[in-house]
Amino acid sequence: MPSFIDPKRLKPHPANTLFDPLPEAVYEALKEDIAAHGIHDALLVTPDFTLITGHHRAKAALELGLEAVPVEIQDVDAAEAERLLIADNVLRRQLTPMEQARLIRRLKEAYGIRQGARVDVHKTSDIMSEVQEALGLTDRHLRRLDRLNDLIPELQALVAQGRLGTAVGN
Repeated sequence: MPSFIDPKRLKPHPANTLFDPLPEAVYEALKEDIAAHGIHDALLVTPDFTLITGHHRAKAALELGLEAVPVEIQDVDAAEAERLLIADNVLRRQLTPMEQARLIRRLKEAYGIRQGARVDVHKTSDIMSEVQEALGLTDRHLRRLDRLNDLIPELQALVAQGRLGTAVGN
């Protein structure tokens, strides 16, 4: 059963910056739905009210002046909170190539996977296999996306806008 809290108490999760904001039309439709029907699904938060899921719903609630939003408190460590945030975004959204690239890099950093580093090969393989499966990618495409992170910001912006393809990182 969800609790209800003032949305002003909610804090964004730092890893939410991996994901681009919703397109304006989609966000406005979400906001209109919340205005008409309220928030259907509770926002997932840590005990200190850091958002795990529901960043756009929380933003809409603030803009609409809602005094309370439903939350479900999850007492998890930082790594598990980030995993839940990423999983929710992967399941709910069509991620852009740059979002996928940032997600791949973030997961590699979180698990200490580095090119040429001494790591547990089986653990690394399992982690990257999970990422591939979650995003529906081949191994080759995953590597291509990861290389986008090495591009200069101007080229990354062009990829994010769809003006350059993912092969530009090769």
